[in-house]
Amino acid sequence: MGHTPISRFGPGIPFGSGISRLEGLAGTNTALPNADHANFGNPALLAVNEKVQLNMDLRYAYRELNGPGAGKYRSGGAGPANISFLIPVSKKFSAGFGARPYTIRDFIFFEKQLIGGDSIGLRTRGLGGTSQFFFSLAYKISPKVRIGLESSYILGTLEDSVSFGILPSDVNFNFISVRQRRVSQFVFKPGLHLVFPLSGSSGRFLNFGATADLSGRLGYRDFSFFTIKGLGGQRDTLSNNVNGTFRRPLTYSFGISLLSQESWSVGLDADYQVAPPQNEENLLVKNKNAFSVRLGGEYIMGTKKSTRYLNVITFRGGLAYNQLPFAENGKQLTDRKITLGASFPIIRKEAKFTRPLINLSVAFGQRGLENSSVGFENYYQVNLGFTLNDFLWFNRYKID
Repeated sequence: MGHTPISRFGPGIPFGSGISRLEGLAGTNTALPNADHANFGNPALLAVNEKVQLNMDLRYAYRELNGPGAGKYRSGGAGPANISFLIPVSKKFSAGFGARPYTIRDFIFFEKQLIGGDSIGLRTRGLGGTSQFFFSLAYKISPKVRIGLESSYILGTLEDSVSFGILPSDVNFNFISVRQRRVSQFVFKPGLHLVFPLSGSSGRFLNFGATADLSGRLGYRDFSFFTIKGLGGQRDTLSNNVNGTFRRPLTYSFGISLLSQESWSVGLDADYQVAPPQNEENLLVKNKNAFSVRLGGEYIMGTKKSTRYLNVITFRGGLAYNQLPFAENGKQLTDRKITLGASFPIIRKEAKFTRPLINLSVAFGQRGLENSSVGFENYYQVNLGFTLNDFLWFNRYKID
């Protein structure tokens, strides 16, 4: 992840879906079904898919941070972004499960204070994050109505350390206070999908979707201790296995899309985040309700029956303006990005119309608040994913 000051709030920066197709659409996922890609952004959309699917995704992220008085900081890193599995149990019922990063936390701050005749250096460091293991169910009530529910278990460790010592040596931090919060919590997200065929057109549909968070808290166990290097690493326990909770924003998402089967689709999402009450004193950064909007679309030049390879590639792109549920001096923190992506089918003679896919997406964005204590960063991300969704991998053959 690299040094990101914004990640110090709550359990850290949300990771997103991690699914390469959805990342190429700038996260537009509430009402954009696709027969070849499982959409875990809205659990109700899983009832659209008729084939077993295995998805694996990786992400590389690079960022350049501009902090107040700290110049520029550059960092990059790669890792797994998502692994998920979808099973259509019947024509009406589907189930899916998987794992992905949920939040990421990585920041460091330096301060300098003059006490008496000594200069005291203070260093605050935050590390860790959380992961999400999810299980989704979807049911098709009718050809026009689908519902779904995602239940997930979130766990991870968030560590904050505050070190201080006498300068000028910037490594002479003799006193260290460490706090570890081990998060573990079940959360739930229901989903709704409505689809309406457009009269007078063939294969074109209008879609509506909605999801909501049902849990505004993340529980954790608190472990804190204090060490003094100058006394041989003496350690005192301040708290041990004390229960606590994070108040997290509640997110309500609504989406609309228009699609033409095996040709093109375009979707628009809007999110409203209800910020939690202020639970700690901070004169600069306050919790604040947030609004986000995302626009994404995809296009295929031909059909699955096309013989030219260019005609079977799916191209996609998106734009996103996301407000974060925090504000400094009344100015909202934001995350803005533009994305591009494509799906490249692996063509085999044995599978003419159902093919594994290589999914690629790139994102360029800006996050934070310029000229603030939080900082402002430019970043780009690359997602690479693999989707196994053809009958040759998962079909149960029958012998006459």
